[in-house]
Amino acid sequence: MNDSFDFRTALDPSRSVVIEACAGSGKTWLLVSRILRLLLAGAKPGEILAITFTRKAAQEMQARLLEWLNVLALRPEDEVREFLRQRALDAHEIDAILPEARNLLERVLTAEPALTINTFHGWFLQLLQRAPLGEGSVGNFSLLDQTAALQEEAWQNFAEDLAAQADGDPAAAALQALFREYGLANTRTLLLGFVAKRAEWWAYTAGEADPVAYAVERVRIELDVDPEQDVLAELWLDTVLAGWLVEYASILGENSPTDQKLAMQLVDSLALENAHQRFEQIWAVCFTKTGTPRARNPSSTQAKRLGADKEMRLFEFHQQLCFALYEAHDRLAAQAAYRFNRDGLLCGAALLAAYQRLKEARQMLDFADVEWRVFQLLSRSEDAEYMQYKLDSRYKHILLDEFQDTNPLQWQVMQSWLSAYGAAGNRPSVFLVGDPKQSIYRFRRAEPRLFQIAAEDLARDFAVARLEQDTSRRSAPAVITAVNRVFAEQPDFSGFREHACHHEDLPGAIALMPLAEKNLASAGSEGGLVLRNPLLQPREEDEDVRHEQEAEQVAEQISAMVGKSQIMDEKTGPRPAEYRDFMLLVRGRTWLASYERKLRAARIPYLSSRQGGLLDTLECSDLVALLEFLVTPFADLKLAQVLRSPIFGCSDGDLMLLATPTSPNLPLSPARSVPAESGSTAARSGEAGEEPLVSPLTRGEQGGLGLSWWQRLRQLDGEILSPSLQQARALLRSWQALADRLPVHDLLDRIYFEGNVLARYLAAVPEAMAGAVQANLRAFIELALNMDSGRYPSLARFINEVAALRRAPGQESPDEGLIGDGGNAVRILTVHGAKGLEAPIVWLLDANTAPRNDGGYRVLLNWPPQAPAPQYFALLSHKAELARAHERHVNEELEHARRENLNLLYVAMTRARQMFIVSGCAGRASETWYQHIHRNLAEAGLPEELPAGPFDAPDLPLPLVEEQPRLLPVPPTGRRETVRLDAARLYGIRVHALLEWLRPELPLEGQAESMRAKLALDEDSFAPLWRSALDVLEAPELRHFYDPAQYLAAYNELGYQGADGELRRLDRLVEFADSVWVLDYKTGASGGNPEDLAAPYLGQMREYRDAMGSVFPGKAIHCALIFPGPVLVEV
Repeated sequence: MNDSFDFRTALDPSRSVVIEACAGSGKTWLLVSRILRLLLAGAKPGEILAITFTRKAAQEMQARLLEWLNVLALRPEDEVREFLRQRALDAHEIDAILPEARNLLERVLTAEPALTINTFHGWFLQLLQRAPLGEGSVGNFSLLDQTAALQEEAWQNFAEDLAAQADGDPAAAALQALFREYGLANTRTLLLGFVAKRAEWWAYTAGEADPVAYAVERVRIELDVDPEQDVLAELWLDTVLAGWLVEYASILGENSPTDQKLAMQLVDSLALENAHQRFEQIWAVCFTKTGTPRARNPSSTQAKRLGADKEMRLFEFHQQLCFALYEAHDRLAAQAAYRFNRDGLLCGAALLAAYQRLKEARQMLDFADVEWRVFQLLSRSEDAEYMQYKLDSRYKHILLDEFQDTNPLQWQVMQSWLSAYGAAGNRPSVFLVGDPKQSIYRFRRAEPRLFQIAAEDLARDFAVARLEQDTSRRSAPAVITAVNRVFAEQPDFSGFREHACHHEDLPGAIALMPLAEKNLASAGSEGGLVLRNPLLQPREEDEDVRHEQEAEQVAEQISAMVGKSQIMDEKTGPRPAEYRDFMLLVRGRTWLASYERKLRAARIPYLSSRQGGLLDTLECSDLVALLEFLVTPFADLKLAQVLRSPIFGCSDGDLMLLATPTSPNLPLSPARSVPAESGSTAARSGEAGEEPLVSPLTRGEQGGLGLSWWQRLRQLDGEILSPSLQQARALLRSWQALADRLPVHDLLDRIYFEGNVLARYLAAVPEAMAGAVQANLRAFIELALNMDSGRYPSLARFINEVAALRRAPGQESPDEGLIGDGGNAVRILTVHGAKGLEAPIVWLLDANTAPRNDGGYRVLLNWPPQAPAPQYFALLSHKAELARAHERHVNEELEHARRENLNLLYVAMTRARQMFIVSGCAGRASETWYQHIHRNLAEAGLPEELPAGPFDAPDLPLPLVEEQPRLLPVPPTGRRETVRLDAARLYGIRVHALLEWLRPELPLEGQAESMRAKLALDEDSFAPLWRSALDVLEAPELRHFYDPAQYLAAYNELGYQGADGELRRLDRLVEFADSVWVLDYKTGASGGNPEDLAAPYLGQMREYRDAMGSVFPGKAIHCALIFPGPVLVEV
C-alpha cells in the first residue's frame, strides 16, 4: 500500500480543506467521515450543509451516515474505537468523545433543524421557499422536471403568434428569413438550443434595457462587420484585381490540361452578370472544395512550359488572388453571421418569452429558473444581505461534493454568499472535493476549470489546506499501471498525477481485442456485372457487419470467462466469475441493439440502460394497453394484448374463441342486458348504462360492425370459458367499474394486488430478467404517482401524458426501473451512466470510433470560469458561414471537447477493479480510444492480451440456475375492503400510541398537552385515554418496565419478520441484565378471570417468545399481557 494522504488534516473539523481526489479513492467515505467528525466535535446537525451533484449521491451519503451512526450507537466498544481510529482520531481523543459518539444517532435523528444533504437544485428550492415575498419567492409554483413537452407547446404558440402578426413585425420577418435561408428543422434546432442556454442568456444580458439589441451589437463589434457594405461590388470595381484575373487566366491557359480547364472556367466567370455567381466560380478556380488554396508548387516540367518568369508570376498572382478572395469571403461570412445572429437572437428571445409565459401561466419553474432566481436573490436583490445573514446564522460548515460538475451560475451563487463574509471572524468551514479528470457533463454546463478557480479563491479568503489523493482503493495494479501509462504523457490531459494502488496484491489485466474487420458481401463481386429483373430480384446492397462481429466476439468471450476466470470478492474471497461481474460500456447508444442481439443469441442475461426506455418495455406496454382498454373497451387489439400478457396468460385458443363470430350453437349466458361499457355515451351521461344484447349477425345485417371482443367475452357462457378467461372477465369488469372513480395510482395498486401482477410476471420470465421486470413494474406505478404529483383527474388524461412521454426525447422519457443488485446479469451502460459505479471486469465497446464534434445551429458561448457572466453570446449556423472572428471561440470549444473525450476514457478505465478490456471496429478514424491505449501500452511494453494464469479457476464451481420457470396457475384473488374502525378499536389504537410516544423518564403531566395536540382530540375525548396510559406508566408493579435506570434497553412497536415471512410487531420489549420481557397491551378486555382473558392470546405470545429467544440467546424470555386496571398476566 502506498497511501501518504493526510487524513488527519482532511478530517480536522477546525480546518477548511480542498481535496482533489482521483477515481476510486473514496470521496464519499471522506465526505461522510468529515460530517461525522464535525458532529463529534460538537457541531449541531442543522449547522451542516452538504451539497452533491445527484439525488442518488445525496441519498447514498444520507444512508451511509445513518449506517455509521448506528455503528457508533450499537456496536461493541472495541469495534467503535477502531471505527473512530480509522477516521484520524487518536486514543486520547477517542476516550474523550466516546460517550458523545454513543448518543450521536439520537441527536441527529431528533435535530431541528435537521442536517442538510441535498443537491444544488434541491437546496436552491429550499432557499426560494424561504425567501421574502416578491424577491424570488416561488409561492405555489411547482418544479418542472421535464421540459421537452412544454417547450414543444411554446414552439407551437410562438410560431402561431408570429404567423398572425402583420407583415411589418420584426420577429415574424426574422423567422421567415431563417426558414427561407436555413430551413425549418435547422431553425427549430437553433431556437430550442437558445432556450436551453437561457440561464447564460439572462446572465449575459442582465441589466440591459433591450437584451437583443445589446447582444446583436456585441456580435457586430466582435465580427467587425459593416452590414450595409456591398463587398462584391467593391471587389469587382478593383481594377488591379481585374488585371490579375485576366493575366492569371492567360498563364493558366498555357500550363497543364487541368489548368487550361481552370483558365476557361475563369474566363467564363468574368463574363457573368451575377456578382455572387462570378465570385463562386472564381473561388472554385483558386480554392479546393474544402476551402484551402489550390497547391501551386514549382517543377521543372512547369518551368519548361511557362518559362521561369511566367512560373514566378503564376505563383504571385495565385497568392494575391487567394488573399483577396479570402478576405472578401471572410467579410461575406461575417455579414451572413451577423444577419443570422440578428434574426436568430430576436426569434430566440421571442421563443424564450413564450416559454416563460407558458410556465408562468401554469405556475411552474424549471431548473434554470431556480438557479437564476437564487443567483438574483443572493447577489442582486434588495434582500441579498438579509438572505446572506440567514445563511450565515444557519450554516457553519459547508461541504461540496463532485465540484468538477458545478456550472458557473452555481459557483456564482456560492461565491456571492461566501464573499460576503469579508474579513469577519465567523466564517464557516469549507470542505470541497472533486476531480477535474472526471468532468464529463459539459452538455449539462459543467465547468471543470471552476475547481482550480474555487480552490484559489478559498485559499485566499478561507486559508484552506489543499490536499491531493491519488491512491485508488478500487482498481488492481495492472489497471492503475495502464491508467498511468495512458494519461501521464498526454499533453491534452493536464493536471494528471501518477496514481498509486491500495490493493497491491489484487490480480488484474488490460486486454485489447482484435478489431472487427470490414467484411462486406458485395453483389456481383465474383462474376462481374450481373443483370437482374428489378421486379423480381431486389438489389443486393453491401452490409457493414463489423459491429455484429464485435458483438459476437464479446458474447463468446463472456461465455468463455464465466465460471472459469477468478474474481477476488472482498466479502467471499476467490470465486468464479459470474455474469454480474461484467460491465459493458459504450460512448453512445447507436449500436446498442447489435450488442443486445448477440447477447440474447448466446443466452447471456443482460441489463441494458436504454435511456427513457421504461415505456418501451413489454411489461409496461402491457399495462398501458390495459389502461387504454379500460378507457376504450371496444379496442380489441388492446384487449388481446392484455389477455395474452402474463397478467392473465390466456392461450391462442382463448383468443380464437373471442375472435370467432358468435355461432347460434355457441352457449351464451342467460338472456340479459349487458352493462354499457365505461366509454359509452350512456355510462358518461349518468344513465343506467344498459344496452340490449344483440347478436353479431343481427347487428351485421343492420350495417353495424359486430360485437367487440369484450362484449363477446361478457356474453359467452362461463362453462365454455377457460379459467384464465373467467378470471379476466371478472377482474376486467371490476377494474372497469373503478376506472372513473379511483386516481390512476390507486387503480394500478388495485390491479397489482388483485391481479397478482408482480408474481405472475416473475413466473413468466427467465430468472436473469426477473429483477429488471420487477423494477420496471414498480417504476410504472411510481410514474403514476410522480406524474404531476398524481393530480391527473382522469385515466384518459394520464394515458395522453404517457403517450406524450413516449414521444419525448430519450433524456426526458422515464428510464427503466433501478434494480437492487442487478441480479446475475451483464450490465450495459453508457460511460456517463457508469460514473460512480464499478465492476470486476469492464469492457469498453466500439472504442475505435472518433467522437462527434458539436454540429451547427447552436449557441456559441464564452464564459471564462473567473468571470461573473459570459463574455460573449452568439449563434453559429454552419461551417460555410464561420467568420474568422468566431474561429477562436470554436477552437476553444473544440479544445474543451478533446479534454472531455479523454476524461470519458479516464472514467471508463477507472470503473474496472481487476480487468479492463477494449474492443472496436476497424476504420479510418484517427486518435481513437483504442489507438490511444494501444500506442501507449505498446511503448511501455505492457501486455495487451487476456491472461491465462491469474484468472483461471477451473475447479471453482458455479451454482446451477433454473432458467425456464413455468407460468404459475391462475391464483385466487381477493378484494381489498375498507377497514372501518369501531370505537373500541380506535380507543385501543390511541392508547397504544400514547404508550409509545410518552417518555416516562420526564414529568408526565408536562407532556399531556403535546400528546393531545398530536392526537388532534378535544379535552373530553382525550381525558380517558390519558388516564388509561397513566394507569400503566405509574403503576408501582410495572415501574421497572418504564424506568430507564432499571433496564438496559427498551423498544416500542418493535418489528420483526416471522418464520412465515409476515411482519410482526411487539408493543414493548424491555431488556434487563438476565432477562427480556415482551409486553402486549390489551385495552379492550377487562373484568373476569385473568387466565380466561389471556387464553385467546397464548399462541401469539408463544410465537413472540420463540422469536425473541433466537435474538437474545442466554437470557430468559418472559411474555406478559397488560389488561386495564392495570393487570399484568404473565403467560
